[in-house]
Amino acid sequence: MNTSGSITRSFTLSLAAGIAAAGVWMWQVRPLRVNLAILRQSNAQLERELVTSTSPEAETRLSTLRALKSGAEEIAARSPRAQALYDKYREAAAEAGVRLTRIDPTSVKPSSSLEARSGYELETAGYDVQVDGSYASIIAFVEAIETSFGLARITSLRVSPEADRVTGKTLITASIQALHTAIVGKKTTSAENGK
Repeated sequence: MNTSGSITRSFTLSLAAGIAAAGVWMWQVRPLRVNLAILRQSNAQLERELVTSTSPEAETRLSTLRALKSGAEEIAARSPRAQALYDKYREAAAEAGVRLTRIDPTSVKPSSSLEARSGYELETAGYDVQVDGSYASIIAFVEAIETSFGLARITSLRVSPEADRVTGKTLITASIQALHTAIVGKKTTSAENGK
């Protein structure tokens, strides 16, 4: 038995997985977070400008901005925390009619710079999920992740046909990578704490 080759292979696979996770972070997650922070900063600036204005147009625009902010906060509140995501995946799989064969958390490093710019504490969790089912049931499962999991984003979806070991029928296997972000709370500044 060649344990040295086995260790080298395991290390190489772990290194490749780490590099892939870093690539997803750099090219997909980070730009979205930066855009979100920029939008929040722009919203705060516009709100400050509108508060000092007394025109009816400004009041209408301020009301619209507040409604948009409220809607975003409502979506963020629906984003489950990491410990509740397992149950959410199981429920969505049962409702869509797919068999959940694997769900593994992935390491996702939160962006402290984004938190600093946005003024919110964020919690991010990544998952690798594998399901079996028909095309229609897999589509329903993916739609559930995108629409009912709050701030969720599918970063990768791979679909392949496989023969069911029990029935011999062809099933579709989908490997899904998803990121989930929850706004934990608003950060307080030293001035807000009375320091």
